[in-house]
Amino acid sequence: MNQEQTDITTGKQIRHLRTQSGMTQEELAGELHVTRQALSNWERDANEPDLNTLKKICFLFGVHMDDFAKEVITKMETYEKKERLGASLFGGGCFSFVFGLICHAVITLRRNDR
Repeated sequence: MNQEQTDITTGKQIRHLRTQSGMTQEELAGELHVTRQALSNWERDANEPDLNTLKKICFLFGVHMDDFAKEVITKMETYEKKERLGASLFGGGCFSFVFGLICHAVITLRRNDR
């Protein structure tokens, strides 16, 4: 896995989609009914949007939720490998929990898309 793949974050993906479409933070925040500051925090990876907001973002930009989640899952798999190399057992348990939640969300969203 190269360095570019491990640097992908939810915030970077949101910023990339927004700038690629020529939208300002203010415009996208308005579409999502959140503050510009909330969007800025997501793009800086200070916070994460909830699942419903991620679904809206994917819909607005014509991105399938699977493709969006794939990048996040790839990043999480990288962290899991690091956990196996000597990090705490607690960290690995958190990864498994979060990974399970993302998988469940993707499956649920795919069912709802049909």
